[in-house]
Amino acid sequence: QTNGLGYIFGVAPEPRYRVVVGSYTTIDAAIAAAEKMKSEVPDIDIYVGEKRPGNDNYPVVVGGENGFLPYSDAKALKSQVDAEKDVFVNGSYYSSYDFPVHQEIK
Repeated sequence: QTNGLGYIFGVAPEPRYRVVVGSYTTIDAAIAAAEKMKSEVPDIDIYVGEKRPGNDNYPVVVGGENGFLPYSDAKALKSQVDAEKDVFVNGSYYSSYDFPVHQEIK
């Protein structure tokens, strides 16, 4: 995050993204899916996020709490996730929303 001074001096903050690997209508379904993904790819940081305002689904997000990344880093993480097609069967997508953590999956 940055304050408004950056805009005054012509330096806008770099856009950041989360990598989302699923979206579920219930918290239980989101947690179950995230736990299954984590069990199959244990070295990846994954969590269930809070619902985004105006969206009824719970996101499953990779990258952990510090995974709100500049595009180049988010792209690398997305490529890593997309290579695991048997685990992340729905693929992944970028979100510019910084989902708060509802439940971290360990």
